[in-house]
Order: sequence, then C-alpha cells, then structure tokens
Amino acid sequence: MFLTWSVSYGYGTEKSLADVLNRFDPKQYEISVLPMFKYAESTIFRDHIRILDALVDYTAEDFCEEKALAQVLLRYLDKYDGKKPSYDLGGAYELKAEVEQTVRLIDEAIAEREGNAKLKKLPYPETTIREDELDSLEIPADRSFILRVLRGGVPYEYLIHRKSGSEKLIVFHNGAVPEGRVRYPVFQRHSWIPMLKTSSVFCMDPTLYLNSYLQLGWGIGKNQDYYLENSSRILGRIVEKMGIRPADTAIYGSSGGGYLAAITGIFLRGAAVVADNAQLDVRNWIYKDALDAAVAFCFDNIGEALRYRERFSLIDAFEKNGYVPPLTLHVNLCSRADNSTQLIPFLQAAERMRCVQEYHDVQVQLHYHPDRGHDGLTMEEALASLYRVLGVDAPCA
Repeated sequence: MFLTWSVSYGYGTEKSLADVLNRFDPKQYEISVLPMFKYAESTIFRDHIRILDALVDYTAEDFCEEKALAQVLLRYLDKYDGKKPSYDLGGAYELKAEVEQTVRLIDEAIAEREGNAKLKKLPYPETTIREDELDSLEIPADRSFILRVLRGGVPYEYLIHRKSGSEKLIVFHNGAVPEGRVRYPVFQRHSWIPMLKTSSVFCMDPTLYLNSYLQLGWGIGKNQDYYLENSSRILGRIVEKMGIRPADTAIYGSSGGGYLAAITGIFLRGAAVVADNAQLDVRNWIYKDALDAAVAFCFDNIGEALRYRERFSLIDAFEKNGYVPPLTLHVNLCSRADNSTQLIPFLQAAERMRCVQEYHDVQVQLHYHPDRGHDGLTMEEALASLYRVLGVDAPCA
C-alpha cells in the first residue's frame, strides 16, 4: 500500500508515483493507494490499482474542512488498539474527550457563522441528480426550485422557474459575489422571478466553490475541466426539458456575469445574449487581484492557464468554437473599467478575427451615465432590453 497526497492531478509526487505504479504487472502485484485528500472523481492511476477512501473528501456535499480534519483524528482514536483506553495529556485532560469537544465547538462556530453570514441558503426546494439522470428529469410549471446536477463530483446548480403560458426564457448569470466565502448556490436577481413575463433559469458558477477567497470565477473551472462549458451544455438539456427553443431564449448578465452569458451563448446556439458592462477579456480586468486569485485556485500549475486562452477572452472563444452568438453589449461610456479597458480592446481584437464559420451581429449600445460607473442598467432597463430581443411586449410604464 502507498500513501499519497491525492490521486486526481498529474503533478509532483502524485505523477511520479503514478508513473511507477502504472508500470507494475497487475498479475503479480496487488496495489492499493491511500490518498490523504480527494479533490475530484478522476484519477491518474490505472484501473488495476485500488484507490482507498481518502481521509478528507473535498467532493462531499456540504464539506467543511475543519470538521473533516477533526473527524480524521476521531477515527484514528476510535481504532486505537494499544494498552491504554485513552491518551493522558496530564491533569484533567483526556485527548479523545478534548477532540470530541472540539468537534462540538466547530459545529457551534459553523452555526454561528451561518447565522451571521451575509449570504444565506435560499429557501427554495432542491433536487439533486447525476448528469446521466437528466433524460428522465421533469420540470413542473409555476414552481421555483434548485436543480443540482452532479458531473465528475462538481455540482452544477440552477434555479428554475417554468412559467406557464410563456414559451420565452431568460437565463441569468451572476456577477461578482462581494466578500466571497460562497458555501451555497448564489442566484443574484432571483427576486425578479415574480415580475418576469417569461420563464427563467438562474445559473451558479461552481468555480466559486474552489476557494472561499474567490468572489468571481468567470466559469474557469479546475485544470482541464472547463466548468462554464459543462454548465452551458447541461443548461441546454434543461432548456430542452422545459420545452423552449434556444431561439426563444435570451441570456443575461452584467460585469463578470456578462462574460458568462456571452460564453454560454456560444454553446447554447440560437440563443441571444444581452451583456451589461461585461468583461470581454478577463485578462484586461482592472481588478488584477481577482484574476490572479482565480488563476491561482483554478490551476495547480499556473503555467497551464496559458493553454486555455478561450476561457479568458471572448474573441479567442469565438474563434476556437467558430461561432459568434447574437450579442447586444450595453456599455457605459463613463466607466473606464468597461470602455477603454474592455470594449475598445475587444473591437481591436475583433479586427483580426478570421476563424469563425457562423457569425451573428454584435450590437453595441453606448450609454452616458456619469453617476453609475460600472453599475450599469437598472432592472427596468435590463428587462426592457431582454423583452425587445425576445419579442415580448414590455409592460406598461
């Protein structure tokens, strides 16, 4: 048996160990590997090598690092087969009792943290399925619920509301989540559901679960696993299950959510995109710390990020996929973050775009709002734009 850090990624000692063990003849050797940590369902070891349960499973639902580590120590103490029934630390202390007390304190701290947290679990019913169960999914009408689809140990989460009497759909993406520390799915603008004249799906970016420091993930994912592409393809199957055509669908987001919306439009072909003050090339985003954090937590080897230009740039994504969706860009002329550092470089890069087989018009609507900066459209303005794209009669003012 061999002990290693994890079995999911191909770097450092894991790769060295896998290179050696994968060469062993399974007819002569029975090999087991005990990973300390499990980060994903994938493994770099061959099928004949038995992978034991990890000491700490980061892929488990409702995972809490502090509690998991405490449970490891408790498991060790429970299996202690020495002469003494307990560990004497001197005085009135007994180790097992102290660890159990620590677990109780962790539970209390978690409860207190959740009680004081700015982001709380939303009060919608939840359904969790595997990706291979999507074919049997039934979506009820006029009921809001959270659908969690597990793919490779990653939760792809959607807040769905199928509005009866409407064959149109608006898909919403989140922008940045201030302060980070995301433990539950976030669906910004979910309060709009009662006001919408269409069905709606709100998308969560699981990249934010990679580290509590992240406030924005741009759907980058983990190493070779591109979360935004996976999420978009799952979304396509959900839209199909809702009985709605992509051509009757508009995808909306602002800021980082605008970037997510535009990329989603590449994979949900036929849908239109409305993006408000969006990042068009993440590498040019003025808040460099946000990009540095995303790269650091999304790639075990930071140099690997250079292989995936299409995850950071709309133009690169358009060219890689050979497709430009119908796209409406709302940009505030008075916002440097969106005008001179995003829109202008985007248009300059578009001049060199050659590898596109299917192109739809990109409309740029420039606004003059000195008082708004990066804040962008109001709810009324955003919905008016979305309804125009979908051909839905706007409500009377």
